Amino acid sequence: MNHLLRAAFCISSTDLEASSVTACPKEASQWSKWWDIGAFHDFIASKVESQGGEQVMDFYHKFINPRHVGREVTISVAQGARFAVSRASVQSRPKADYERLLDTLSHDLDPYSGYFMEWMWSELFQGHQELCPLPPKMAAISHPMAMDELAQRFPEAVKRHYASIELAQAQTAVRRSLQSGVFGGISGGV
Repeated sequence: MNHLLRAAFCISSTDLEASSVTACPKEASQWSKWWDIGAFHDFIASKVESQGGEQVMDFYHKFINPRHVGREVTISVAQGARFAVSRASVQSRPKADYERLLDTLSHDLDPYSGYFMEWMWSELFQGHQELCPLPPKMAAISHPMAMDELAQRFPEAVKRHYASIELAQAQTAVRRSLQSGVFGGISGGV
């Protein structure tokens, strides 16, 4: 359950990709390093156990892609499970597949399978695809280490990112002051 993130999204700077953000970064260097999900892994494992569910790859084999024989798969995920899908794609699977998935989602207020489905919607509707060229798999590091490594690789982009945040905060403070009729400690009125 290791992850990596597109550098331009972590730093919030399209400049990292020469102002050409397409479906995939052009180079493997435009991704973070592989990082483990740390305590979130334990959180998911406890949900699976307490709800009598399947481990992530067992879930994948049972509900998403029974033809996949390996114990590992790399999936591209749109964070937050944001997606659009055609009616034809939905109808390409038997209704029974969706009924089985719905059953896994219907027995708890916070079902383990909801987390798995956030990661696997694209696999369910499109089948497995290697969407983007990724850096080679390496031993995972911690998330903070991966983000620090990005900040070291792209220091100018990080500076621009924080400068834009500071500017936005300053603009918000001025706007609030003007709306409240108070600016720089002087209140106006007649």
